[in-house]
Amino acid sequence: MRASRSKRGVIMTSSRSAALFTRRLVHIGVALVVSAGALIATSPPAFAFTPATHMQVPDLNKNNYVGKPVRLVTFVQGDGHPHDPTTFDNRVIWFGKALVQSNWYAAASAQYNLGAHGTAFSARITHMPVSDSTTTSTFMTQKVRNWMHLMGLHKNPAVRTIFVLYLPCVPGTTWVGGIGGCGTAAWHPKLQFTAPDPDFTAGDSMALSWLPQGSTTTVDGATLVATHELMEAVTDTDGPGWQIHTNTPNNPFDVSPWIFNENQNGTTEVMDMAGGSRITEQFVNATHGYAYRYERVFTNASANANHDPFVPKSPLGYASVTNNTNDWVKQSSGNATHHITLTAWSTKAVPDWTLSVSPAAWKGTNDKCSATLGRTTVNNGDHSTLTINYSGSPTGRYWCVFKVKSTTAGLPVGDTKNDKFRQWLVGLRLEP
Repeated sequence: MRASRSKRGVIMTSSRSAALFTRRLVHIGVALVVSAGALIATSPPAFAFTPATHMQVPDLNKNNYVGKPVRLVTFVQGDGHPHDPTTFDNRVIWFGKALVQSNWYAAASAQYNLGAHGTAFSARITHMPVSDSTTTSTFMTQKVRNWMHLMGLHKNPAVRTIFVLYLPCVPGTTWVGGIGGCGTAAWHPKLQFTAPDPDFTAGDSMALSWLPQGSTTTVDGATLVATHELMEAVTDTDGPGWQIHTNTPNNPFDVSPWIFNENQNGTTEVMDMAGGSRITEQFVNATHGYAYRYERVFTNASANANHDPFVPKSPLGYASVTNNTNDWVKQSSGNATHHITLTAWSTKAVPDWTLSVSPAAWKGTNDKCSATLGRTTVNNGDHSTLTINYSGSPTGRYWCVFKVKSTTAGLPVGDTKNDKFRQWLVGLRLEP
């Protein structure tokens, strides 16, 4: 390029040379702005990230749910050191206070109408019962009544009182009527009401965070479980609340296969949708400044508007896979092999993530389906083939559901604060 120098030492170019210079800069992605005869280079605009085309998770049904502010009452075994802020009982008591003032609570309330803030109460129990296979809801309801009376608490129809019990339990045992075992699951059993009831209002409930004897339960582990059971107790205790439900779990085609996200009992609740989801929030208080672990909350609004179906928003974004329906894939039982295309997608640019697959549910007592993935490392827009092999009768009617897990992209090594994985359920319905 030829150039001449002015008296003031400013490089001037000919019009032909300037045009060539402009074309070269545009070619390499640098925009030019002409102002007062000078050429000024500016950075190119940032391109918005676009999630790959995907299917959203199914909505939960609202049914007869009525939202109320939460009154959280914590019961925990006292350890004899009430003034030591580092002990387990103090930490979970303060967690109750943190929860009702948290971003987690505010985000859940925006969808489930829990009021601006909840309230929190607590009691250390000197002789906390140990849960085993003889424990019943009736027995624990009476315990809760007695503890309420000692605290001077009374029924309050304006709130939804959830009694969170950090309850010691015998590993491997299940409450009478319970759906989970100590060390393998948790539960939010209903209170046993009298008519009229002097202590409880319709919609009040218990939420258990079980503490298996013989092992050490971390505060994070206990509070994660507590938020799961508490939120389900809040949203489905009265008649029946937010959930997916079928009366025919052996013939479940009236609902999405996501009904089997957690178990095969015919009902999926708010927090059952949030498997693997978690977030840590710092609690700021003049005398207590710990961070606490919450399980993020599923909402229809978030799933449909923000892609990420959980609140509060995760700093990691959301990365998962879907097939082209959140309903059943209907194919012929005359074929032994079935191929279903999965599409990877994320809410923002993230590193590659890994996939795994496991059975979630099937018809009858003997599983006749097995599954493999063609590709286990993906990123936004990639495809992987889920191959399901069927070993049953070619003239039979059968169904099976598989859970495809996306290990969270961008998770730093050793990070225990944020989401561990996301999941997508694929249901295959086979008929002649």
